[in-house]
Amino acid sequence: MQLWYPADPCGAGELAPYLAPEEGDSRRASTGLPVEDGFEASFVTHARTGVPLADEGAPHPVLLFSHGFGMLRADYTSLVEDLASHGFVVAAISHTHDTELALFPDGRAVPFSPVVGTPPGMDATPEEIEAFFEAMDEHVAVWVDDARFVLDELTAAAQRDPGGLLTWRLDLDRVGVLGHSFGGAMAAEACAVDDRFDAGLNLDGSLFGPESGAGGRSLAQPFLIMLAEGHVDDVRVDETYGALKGQGYLARVEGAAHLTFSDLPVVIEHLLGAGALPEELGTLAPARAVEITNAYTRAFVEAHVRGDASPLLDGPSPEYPEVSFEKKR
Repeated sequence: MQLWYPADPCGAGELAPYLAPEEGDSRRASTGLPVEDGFEASFVTHARTGVPLADEGAPHPVLLFSHGFGMLRADYTSLVEDLASHGFVVAAISHTHDTELALFPDGRAVPFSPVVGTPPGMDATPEEIEAFFEAMDEHVAVWVDDARFVLDELTAAAQRDPGGLLTWRLDLDRVGVLGHSFGGAMAAEACAVDDRFDAGLNLDGSLFGPESGAGGRSLAQPFLIMLAEGHVDDVRVDETYGALKGQGYLARVEGAAHLTFSDLPVVIEHLLGAGALPEELGTLAPARAVEITNAYTRAFVEAHVRGDASPLLDGPSPEYPEVSFEKKR
């Protein structure tokens, strides 16, 4: 787990790397992208390490974030940095075996090795597809357990953090959970089973989980579902949205693909040049994709975790004509 947080303006820590060297090596090997000095040396973040957490605004509301299946938590740095810069403490989880590479403080490195197997290919039989979906439904519970464990640990640290960073600086009465892809399914299931989460957000995830049967989850918390234009008709999403008891929002982004909600389009454009994005990354300009994802995510957590007014959630916005937006009252 990695924390991003609003920093004391007097802090002067070292610039945080985008990726650890081991993560950079893994990403270079898995993609074959032309990176001579490693991914970790190719991108500059806006965060610094070893800086005290800001006293202004403390105690700060808390967000838990989960990556997509097989991805890295760092693939969402643009989003989590933006949230931290607006006063949220963001705990980004690496789900061991289900992330590209999980690094531990003792030096262990656990590569992607999912117990549920990899998604079925185009030539998969209906039986293979059904078996995979059933396994993923069950596996959401593992990710939910991870998130609840992290929340337990943050709750303890807010009372007495041995390092002194978090003590009395976390507001555990204001907690949100969000994620991309399978991480978004985790967010929905976490809200279904744990009322400590005050709101949830799903970025283009199919909503796996044991509570995703007929009728969908009846979530009491506010929930935002943000989908790519190419997200296929999804009965799981429809059922969950239709059964929401709390405030619901459904957004679809024109020109967005599944990975649009991560840093990958920005990363690939940086490495290969403008106009070189593969079709599976959508047609939305990467910088615009970051702007849209950040704006709607931030508006949602400001409204339903912090409790501030967020006019962007009132309906379709002329500032973001790419987004079709529905509000369930």
